[in-house]
Amino acid sequence: MSVSEEPRPEELVAEAEGDSLGDAKWAAMKALEPRFPGLNAECVSFDVVEEPSDGRPARVRAEV
Repeated sequence: MSVSEEPRPEELVAEAEGDSLGDAKWAAMKALEPRFPGLNAECVSFDVVEEPSDGRPARVRAEV
């Protein structure tokens, strides 16, 4: 993506999982960061896809 191009909608979103919601959010941020260097959590909204339970990981969807 060049500087003048707008990101495609799929580039604005990442889904990730982790042992906790915090871990899942961190993983989502790490997935987005290469596409948006310098990205911080204030620029991202998070939706909980699945709470961690019964040995299953937390899953979140993050969108810039």
